[in-house]
Amino acid sequence: MGIALEDQEYKLSVVTLEEANAYVKTAYEKSKKTVIAVILFLTSVVPLLIALALLVLIPSSSINEAYKKLLHEDQFAFDKIVENKRIVGFSTFYWPLVVAIYLGWSLWTGAWGITWIIWPIAALVFAALVGLLNFIKSDK
Repeated sequence: MGIALEDQEYKLSVVTLEEANAYVKTAYEKSKKTVIAVILFLTSVVPLLIALALLVLIPSSSINEAYKKLLHEDQFAFDKIVENKRIVGFSTFYWPLVVAIYLGWSLWTGAWGITWIIWPIAALVFAALVGLLNFIKSDK
């Protein structure tokens, strides 16, 4: 057990040789186990499999997306491009308004731990409004 000596300016803690040796031994064991764990992580098969999967996936999906864009398929079709421009136009109004409401509410009340709820609600309202815009356009 250690002895503590107190002075007005300094607090000195003295430990016994056994306590110091026990701490050094524990620290050494921890660092040795950490090194072993890191080596096992780096040499495991999973990172290699992930790297190989990405090596196959990224080029193939990039080529596929390039063909879609060139052939105007999926989200690159002309009608989708016009629809996306309408949604982008709406979102440039909607999201700054949500930010202004959030900052105003949060600064006014100081309840930052509660006012975050505006983001999931705003996202749901945005999705509903975009769906409504698409529904109105499809009715015409």
